[in-house]
Amino acid sequence: MGNISFTGLSSGLDTDSMVQAMLINYQSKIDKAQQKQAKLEYKQEAWNNMNKKLNDFFKIADKMRTAGNYTGTKATSSSSAVTVHSKGTTTKGTHSVEVTQLAKSANLNGKIQGSNLTKNTKLEELGITSETTIKLNGKEIKLTPSSTLSTLESDLKAADSKLTVNIDADNGYIFISTQSTGEDAEIKLEGDQDVFKKLGLIDSANTTIDPSTNKATITVNGQNAKYTYNGAALESQTNDVTINGISMTFNEETSSAAKIEITTDTEPIVTMVKEFVDKYNELIKEMDDMYNAVDTGLDPLTEAEKEDMTASEIEKYEEKLKAVALRRDPTLKSIRDSLRNALQISLPDNTDYDDLSSIGVTTGTWSEKGKLHLDEDKLKEALEKNSTEVLSIFTKSSKKDEAGKITTKGGAMTSLYDTFTSLRKRIDSVKSYESYYNDYIVKDNIKSAKEAVTKAKDKYEAMKKIYQAKFTAMETALSSLNSQGSTISSWLAQ
Repeated sequence: MGNISFTGLSSGLDTDSMVQAMLINYQSKIDKAQQKQAKLEYKQEAWNNMNKKLNDFFKIADKMRTAGNYTGTKATSSSSAVTVHSKGTTTKGTHSVEVTQLAKSANLNGKIQGSNLTKNTKLEELGITSETTIKLNGKEIKLTPSSTLSTLESDLKAADSKLTVNIDADNGYIFISTQSTGEDAEIKLEGDQDVFKKLGLIDSANTTIDPSTNKATITVNGQNAKYTYNGAALESQTNDVTINGISMTFNEETSSAAKIEITTDTEPIVTMVKEFVDKYNELIKEMDDMYNAVDTGLDPLTEAEKEDMTASEIEKYEEKLKAVALRRDPTLKSIRDSLRNALQISLPDNTDYDDLSSIGVTTGTWSEKGKLHLDEDKLKEALEKNSTEVLSIFTKSSKKDEAGKITTKGGAMTSLYDTFTSLRKRIDSVKSYESYYNDYIVKDNIKSAKEAVTKAKDKYEAMKKIYQAKFTAMETALSSLNSQGSTISSWLAQ
């Protein structure tokens, strides 16, 4: 009561201060309810962040449990005549390839009969003085004496879009070629042989002439690639071939068989495993740090306390509380331990490598709290010796009973995937799918905390009105008494 000042209108009392003093206990209940709500919201925020990181890590395990994602072969060729492209399904070993013929497009070239040619040279200047029709791959093209070389070029291009046509007037040549290669690639011209002679396209090797009509048919085809793979004679429409899982490009004919070596490419696999180890260590460390966070002993700020602080000060204060939001959280500990246990796998049917440590993935000392270490050289050596068993350590499927319960762990990534799948399951009224913590319960607790804050505030306001009403009644009574006293005093003075 020491802070009360006597400034009431009738009583001389500071009634507002007296009311505030009488409401201290009710304000304390508001503060405690708000602090409880704040702690729950910090916990929810911390779990939402951790939940996202766990789901991101789940995607890594999901990817690495699939053998097809381990692209582990590389290819070399003893000859520049053959370029080999390796794929994950490429058959490993030594292969022989001999290229006796390259695939080629169909090509038809002609030396135009004329001099001082330009693209604007008219066909009549070449001796084509009457209107005629020719066909290119079945499409008719009308020629007139006034047509120019430029017009002819455009008409030939329009006749078949799969052809490349160029009239080089400067050098006096016409070039026609197919864009594809192989025996099915064809150029076929039909028309008056005199017209074709003036265009320089008649060639005894590819031209037939009907003497009765003077019509000429010019046919040119491409050629297939011919090659021998491991003793088998084969052909291809193109110089890009895939056989027995090996993709190759033929650049030129070989003078002798090219030797193709398909071996394990350790680098992509080692890189992927290294990235996994780094992400795993990062996640486990954060979980350990949050679980073992040192208690600050701080409580969330009250509204009154915030009024005396800057926004920056409030933010720094709250960050300290958020850092310990999951301290000693049993769910966090359970998830962390489950992830550690998931990697404790053994494949007894393997002969060379049966667990992670055998291929260079090991845990450190007890003080490192489950941190993984990767011996890259040991992993590379294992991949080169027996890549099949190494990949099984990561990807082998687990065994389950009829009810779907896991009876035997599979590879490490399969085990992690199974663990994540179990942890992410929905539980009615407890947690949603893909949630690792009891998000429904946390939301309900926050809702209850908010209701408690509202209830405490309502009680505060109700009691405030009661106290204020009582002091108002007192002031009214004193005012009336003072008025009556003044009246009596005036009577006695008469």
